[in-house]
Amino acid sequence: MAANKKSVLDKIGFSVKNMDRSVDPFGDFYSYSSGSWLKTHDIPKEKTRIGSFDELYEANMLILKDIAEKCANGKPDSHTERLVGDFYSSYMNENLAERLKFKPVMPIMKKIRDMESIEKIPSLLGELARIGVNAFFSSYVTSDIKNSEIYALYTWQGGTSLPDRDYYLNPKFAELRKEYVKHIKSVFTLYGSKPSYAMADAKAVMDIETELAKVQRTNVELRDDRKNYNKMTIKQISSRYKKLGLEEYYKALGAKSISYAIIGQPEFFDKLEKMIPELELNKAKAYLTWLVLHTYSGLLHKAVYNEYFGFFGRKISGQKSPRPRWKRGVSLIDYMIGEALGALYVKQNFDAKTKRKADELVANVRSSFAERIKKIDWMSEQTKKKALDKLASINQKIGYPKKFRDYSKLLLKRDDLVRNFQMAYAFEFDRDISRIGKPVDRNEWGMTPPTVNAYYNPSLNEIVFPAGIFQPPFFDANKDDAVNYACIGGVIGHEMTHGFDDQGSRYDKKGNLKGWWRKTDENKFKSKAEKVARLYGSLEVMPGLKVNGKLTLGENIADLGGINIAFDALKMALKKSGYKEKLIDGFTQEQRFFIAWAQMYKGKARPEESKRLVLIDPHSPEKFRGLIPAITHESFQKEFKELSKKRTIATKHDNVNLW
Repeated sequence: MAANKKSVLDKIGFSVKNMDRSVDPFGDFYSYSSGSWLKTHDIPKEKTRIGSFDELYEANMLILKDIAEKCANGKPDSHTERLVGDFYSSYMNENLAERLKFKPVMPIMKKIRDMESIEKIPSLLGELARIGVNAFFSSYVTSDIKNSEIYALYTWQGGTSLPDRDYYLNPKFAELRKEYVKHIKSVFTLYGSKPSYAMADAKAVMDIETELAKVQRTNVELRDDRKNYNKMTIKQISSRYKKLGLEEYYKALGAKSISYAIIGQPEFFDKLEKMIPELELNKAKAYLTWLVLHTYSGLLHKAVYNEYFGFFGRKISGQKSPRPRWKRGVSLIDYMIGEALGALYVKQNFDAKTKRKADELVANVRSSFAERIKKIDWMSEQTKKKALDKLASINQKIGYPKKFRDYSKLLLKRDDLVRNFQMAYAFEFDRDISRIGKPVDRNEWGMTPPTVNAYYNPSLNEIVFPAGIFQPPFFDANKDDAVNYACIGGVIGHEMTHGFDDQGSRYDKKGNLKGWWRKTDENKFKSKAEKVARLYGSLEVMPGLKVNGKLTLGENIADLGGINIAFDALKMALKKSGYKEKLIDGFTQEQRFFIAWAQMYKGKARPEESKRLVLIDPHSPEKFRGLIPAITHESFQKEFKELSKKRTIATKHDNVNLW
């Protein structure tokens, strides 16, 4: 397996073979850097997109498959191995799923069917939430963003199954809405309803979800943490949402003695306060039944999953064929009991040498960022001091948690997939609910170790880099500094910059939503951020479809800051090591840095997926992530002018970097 892994990673790492040197770097730097790869790589039928993150994800999946199969087929040496093996075995038992049909969800369906009146909805919603079915809205537990030392309960808008509210309201999705109703009808028919009843129930579901969509905040509005923070005592909640019965719902969740909750979008719940009591009982039951079938579609027999895939995979995202069952199974385990699978993963995929190198990279990038802050000409010394203090206070987590989740009380079965899902979901849900009002565990992770990604958590002021991303094309100990600083260094810089983007900058060094900016500096920052939003908002993804500059603002600021910080860190590292300039593959370190940055974001997506992502994804399309930060960098033209026949960049943009 180790040799196979190395072979796979070698193929997806940085390479000048990915370039198309026939393209002028000033004409189209993205194609210049990745053009050959773009020409020779097609999107697999089972995927909606392909790129660097996807390539490493697929390589990791092979490793996780090997772990899961060994746990399932061998004799487990630990409770952790038994959990992974039992969960995987239950998922891979297709024959059992075919025999059982809908039997595994019948206990849930009976509760819905036996509901005597609309007044019983609050407690039923709480029961459903504990097993992964969120109807009308959802609740979760995380740190209180205005008191980051304790956990709080948040209640959030929801209740819709399509990717975004626009799918219900925008005329351009009219045909998809018709297809959605047909899809719901087909699922109800599979469940056993007569076609006429199934269509009536499908229309009822669509009507309810459309009404919810009308009062949902947009994804742009949901980026405003201040607007989403509406702290209410239980007494206030009970008074304002008396008919909705949130207090009863909270008790059903297991949150029986909480003093307050944070209501994300009060106007949405004002609508529910009027809407739910007026619902016809049969329509409410149809809606709840649909959400169970929709949520559990991947856990039931093939006919249900194929119907789900036909609509959400093929018609919504353009996916040509389903992922193999083993991939869906491994993904589910990573989602449900990820620290059990992750503990087994890191034993063979993250060594001390990588950890030391990662710590060194983070330290160098942090030093680089500090130097940039000191030199910023638009920020006062007063605000700079606080910015530097916040930067120094960022907690870094690399590889995997200091202590893995204790799953000793979780018991799974090899022949009961739906029960395993419910038990694992409730285990995590109950663990969270039990912590409301208690001190925050700052050692906990929000991603599993195999994850090919990273994140910044503003309420904990932390950057987190799972072991999964410390592999090619993001990190390769055998590559030169230029490649590693552009890729993993760029990711590190990106996540650090999130602490200072348009939302992260609202949090202080302890992770509290609390202003620390001098007003004049904040106004200058907003003015610069607006330029970033306008620039990206002018970029066309496909004819008639542009990037949403406001939705992607935070990620774009992080990309622009990330490349600046990483480039400076590279220069510092080269100087410190006494590096003597030499060409590698015909390029300087500076040139390789920019090429590697663009290659990190090489990728392509199906048209349907591109349309979906523009609506919901806070990241810009891969092309613009690879292109714009590079060509707007202050050193780009100087580094490539001798390699270009053009005098200026074809798509020239003003310098929009904030950091």
